[in-house]
Amino acid sequence: GLVAIQGSAGSGKTTVGLHRVAYLAFTEPQRFQPDRMVVMVPNEALIHYVSRVLPSLGVEGVPVTTFARFAARLVGQMFPKLPVRASDETPPVVSRAKSHAAMLRGIERLVARVRETVDGRLRTAMSKWPEGALVVAAWEATRGDGSAPPDARVSGVASWLGGKRQLQGVAPATSLPDVTRSALEQLGAQLRHETRSVAGLWDELLTSREALAETFEGVPGFGPGQLEQVHAWCVRQTRVRSEGERDGEEPHIDAEDRALLLRCWQVLRGPIVDGEGKPIRFAHAFVDEVQDASPVELRIVLELTGKERCITLAGDVAQRMLDEGDDRGEFDWNALLDGLGVPHTTIEPLKVSYRSTSEITEFARAILGPLAHDDVPVTTRRGPP
Repeated sequence: GLVAIQGSAGSGKTTVGLHRVAYLAFTEPQRFQPDRMVVMVPNEALIHYVSRVLPSLGVEGVPVTTFARFAARLVGQMFPKLPVRASDETPPVVSRAKSHAAMLRGIERLVARVRETVDGRLRTAMSKWPEGALVVAAWEATRGDGSAPPDARVSGVASWLGGKRQLQGVAPATSLPDVTRSALEQLGAQLRHETRSVAGLWDELLTSREALAETFEGVPGFGPGQLEQVHAWCVRQTRVRSEGERDGEEPHIDAEDRALLLRCWQVLRGPIVDGEGKPIRFAHAFVDEVQDASPVELRIVLELTGKERCITLAGDVAQRMLDEGDDRGEFDWNALLDGLGVPHTTIEPLKVSYRSTSEITEFARAILGPLAHDDVPVTTRRGPP
């Protein structure tokens, strides 16, 4: 399941998280094979550190990466027509908008519209052909709990039509007249144009002024003025990408777009795939310094762990790195975990600080003043003033 580890600087959050990785690998070696787990850290320095610690715990071969590096590689493979380079001039308000939790709702809303459109087109088309009701029954059987990605449902009906899949309570497609079969094959090709247009969905999410207004309705810090800035920047980016270099501007995306593209893929099409087109699934994921990850990034990683949702999150609200002009507000563990919508175990905050002497800890807390943790860290050693 999901375990959240909270604690102050130097209290051992990373150590506890890595020991859980080692414990899982030792307890169930078949399920938690090293190459089926992943550790995500915020920077290169931690990559080197973790890459040394895990082997010392008897676990070799666990991929250690940053989300940025992981996402850049996948987006390059999955969206070859998009620019590889991320802009280094993204306005702060645009970065805030693209990494905000509201984007998750915005994506879900647009995909819900795709679901309605595809559902309506299939029912209307099949009502005109003999035995069309059987096709509608097959379509209904792919619904599941209602959260199935639209493209997965279209593919499910295509597999049923080709005799590669049986659907519970639905007769095989062999009884369909040739004319209906032909009509369904043509319709399937048309529907896939809708259900596989991930880049189109992402573009609408950011360049439709109406969609932006719906996404950020009632969200503090994103009034009409801020959304106008976001809209103008995204429209300009799209124009440069479609027309090529323009007034010295080269085509690019924003760093935050990579997470949005991957999330759009998950909701519209299903599991993210590797370079060979195989779904990526992790038996366990450990995300360190989670306070600096966006809700969009965390949602992607959560989905990558499948239905088991075996994941470790470690972080500290007081160590959040904020860019100049970044006013994302206080990091809220409970809001984050509730927003992810999964059962979780929160470990009591780790209170012993092993990294610094009591003199350094007292000095740091005096500087923080009202921003310091309510709980005073317990230090294990003293040192010079």
